[in-house]
Amino acid sequence: MRVLVALESHFVSCGSEVYSENLGYGSFWNRYLKGFDEVIVLARCQERDEPPESFILSTGPGIRFMRLPDFHGAGGRIKHGKRLHQVTADAVQLTDAYLLRVPGMVGTLVGNQLRRKRRRFGVEVVGDPWDSLAPGCVQSRFRPIIRRKARYDLKRLCGDATTAAYVTAETLQRRYPPSSNAFVTHYSSVELPNSAVVDDMSARKKKLASIASRCKAGSEKPVILGFIGTFSALYKAPHIHIQALQRLRQRGVNAVLAMVGEGQHQAELEAVAKRLGVAGEVEFLGRLPAGEAIFDFLDHIDIFLNASIQEGLPRAMIEAMARGCPVVASNVGGIPELISARFLVPPGDANALADCIESALTQSHELDAVAQRNVLLASDFRQSVLESRRTTHYLELRRRTLRSWNK
Repeated sequence: MRVLVALESHFVSCGSEVYSENLGYGSFWNRYLKGFDEVIVLARCQERDEPPESFILSTGPGIRFMRLPDFHGAGGRIKHGKRLHQVTADAVQLTDAYLLRVPGMVGTLVGNQLRRKRRRFGVEVVGDPWDSLAPGCVQSRFRPIIRRKARYDLKRLCGDATTAAYVTAETLQRRYPPSSNAFVTHYSSVELPNSAVVDDMSARKKKLASIASRCKAGSEKPVILGFIGTFSALYKAPHIHIQALQRLRQRGVNAVLAMVGEGQHQAELEAVAKRLGVAGEVEFLGRLPAGEAIFDFLDHIDIFLNASIQEGLPRAMIEAMARGCPVVASNVGGIPELISARFLVPPGDANALADCIESALTQSHELDAVAQRNVLLASDFRQSVLESRRTTHYLELRRRTLRSWNK
């Protein structure tokens, strides 16, 4: 059986091969082959002669792409409307089963066609558009309208799906409920290799034991706060993290902020740090490749920050937990399912973020237990744990698709 997987990500195509920043053949796409014989990916692709450095190959045996124009936003969808409709129709006609990674315009486009054809489909719900399109996340005068439309579209897709998988255990299910007769499960898009989960906590224990002395003004070695996220959009709220650092330093807390990421807003963020007088205390490290480079960064920092405005279940945060990092995060998406309430803050509130970080630093004697708890929780995201749920979902979608053919 051939399955169509539609998703919102952007890819780069070079001849017959397709590349991605993080959705590689071995690390992501071949998981769908456990339930289906062939996977057709419907996604936006930018044509280039060579892939960007550090991009990884997405195509491989059993995985091929049907390439949509690399449009952006509602305006791009309107501009390329005829081509989008034709490629989507061809993809639906070519495939037998349908799995939509939503929210997003591509998944909604396919869902609308399937609904008209009365064909069954499954969904993998990986985020909440109501949060990702909240004020401050997207700079567009049409944002409020797009936000309401995106929430409506996702509710409708979830309600119509024959199978539904969510990245949260409860949160997204409450906001976007499945139908009463749907098969429902949950599993994260985050899948950790066994090597990601630290097995020797001695170095982390030593680091945490020194936090109380290092955070005091005048200390030679400051506390290192860490952030990982894109600068291409502002839903990760990097500016809020910089503002929180400035508040901490005003209070005499000896802390610095190391930021991993890249994107169009980096110059603005550097200007924010300069304007707030913390340019020397904010280090922009650029993008780091997945795997060991990220793990080394996380081992280097003291506390990981994830005060996003919107999240599903953030990979970087789970990786930080797996390395034994205490985490301070916003209470959005699925984050409260993993982080204790005393380390949660309202989104977009730099003062609350600074307060929570300062409280954690002054109670450093408790952070060892927090770190061990984080490692234990992150262990549930190892491949062996998640693979069973995912495969069960794919096989159930296959079974229900076959059953619909016999009706």
